[in-house]
Amino acid sequence: MRQLSELAGSGRSSLSRRRQKADMPCASQAIIYLIGTLPRRLAMDWSGCPLVISRPGFISGTPALCKDPRMPADLVVENMDLGESAQDVVGNYQLHTSPDDILAVYQYAKRQRALSPVR
Repeated sequence: MRQLSELAGSGRSSLSRRRQKADMPCASQAIIYLIGTLPRRLAMDWSGCPLVISRPGFISGTPALCKDPRMPADLVVENMDLGESAQDVVGNYQLHTSPDDILAVYQYAKRQRALSPVR
């Protein structure tokens, strides 16, 4: 007869448990990465980028893309930092912004990081 604790944990199939274990390193690496970039993201000055706008009425004033005001600029940068191309970002989020503009936002963020390194 199976123990009660075994029955309680048997709701998931072994395949889904294996998938969950396989996904954990990637998820934990992404979380560690995002926590590590938090000071940079908070310190980013978007005022010099014409493709980014900050309005109090849209996502609490978070800097966002002009053509897609619900898409935070920091999210674009994080996706590209994690290896996505500008075309992937446009396709995955169904943006109206062109891949060239996404790349320009990313280049601006890289220049800003070089000017003000995090201590």
